[in-house]
Order: sequence, then structure tokens, then C-alpha cells
Amino acid sequence: DPCATGFTYGEFEDYQFVITQGSGTVNYCTPSATNASYYINNFTTTGGTVNISNTGSGFSPGGYGNFYNTHTVSQVVGGNVDFTADFPPAQTFGFRAWVDWNRDGIFQGSEVVFSSGSYASSHSGTISVPLTATPGDTRMRIVNHWLSSTGDIGSCAIGFTYGEFEDYKFTVVGAPPPPAGDTTPCTIVC
Repeated sequence: DPCATGFTYGEFEDYQFVITQGSGTVNYCTPSATNASYYINNFTTTGGTVNISNTGSGFSPGGYGNFYNTHTVSQVVGGNVDFTADFPPAQTFGFRAWVDWNRDGIFQGSEVVFSSGSYASSHSGTISVPLTATPGDTRMRIVNHWLSSTGDIGSCAIGFTYGEFEDYKFTVVGAPPPPAGDTTPCTIVC
């Protein structure tokens, strides 16, 4: 008993443990592309609590547009975000998007949130935030592909000649608390 009195054998000592989270920095691979004729010109989202509007961006240096620090989309777990990606005039591409839901720095196959089914000059879709997504800031990566109707290319491709990569910040917001006075039990499905 740490509060005992009259203890004659030994001593009590108090220690304080401070547990801090790391820097939170996750390192991602940097893809690259080489053909300035194949690019994502506009990328916009709607339906988020915060949305992206990145229009007229053209081809980014090295074929990789890192817009993580300048363009953010935000949504609560279980919510949806709609997006539209537009490409250069008179060109058609496949399109793919990933979101690193578990924030481990790797775009897993299970984190592909959109894969087109055809070539088009514009692709639109919906991204559903899974209930298992880790709350906080994570990364979304998108790519267009001139030779694949599904945008099938590795998220870390180097020297890609048929499209462009772009990254954005995706902020996952945890579920909101229940309304005051609500005592209804809540179940989260994992």
C-alpha cells in the first residue's frame, strides 16, 4: 500500500512518467513523371467540411504536384466527399486516387478510394471515409493515366511517362459527440 504509515523495511518513491507522441511526421515516397503534355489541370471537392479547389494547375515540376500544405479536404468518419478531376483539352485518361486512412505512410491496395472504369476527359466520384479511418491529417494521392482506363500505376512510380501525380491533405474528423442529454447507446462497427 503506497499510503501505508509505519513502514519500517524499505522506502516509497514517487516518479512521474510523461508520455509524448512523436512528431507525427510520416514520410511518403515521392513519385515522378516526365511528360508535360499529360497532367491533371483541375481537381476540386465538394461535400466536405473543408473542400479543395485547385484549378488551372497544369503540369507540376517533375510530374508531382505536392499540394499537401496548400489544399485540404476534411470530412467526418462515415461521411462522403465528392470530387472532380479534369485533364487537358481533347485528351482522355484513366484516373486513380488513394487515401492513407491508417496514416502509416504507405498507400495500400485497400486504400484505393477511386479507380475509373474508362477513359474520359474528366472523372468524378465519391470518397467514403471509413469508420476505421484514423482521425487527423493524412495524405491523398491522385494520378491520371493516358494508357490505363483504371489509372493502374503504383503510387510511388518513378519516371512515369503517361500522366501526373498530385498529393493533397485529407483531414479525418472523429465522430462528433452525441447531443447533450442523449443516453442512447452507440455502437461503432469495425
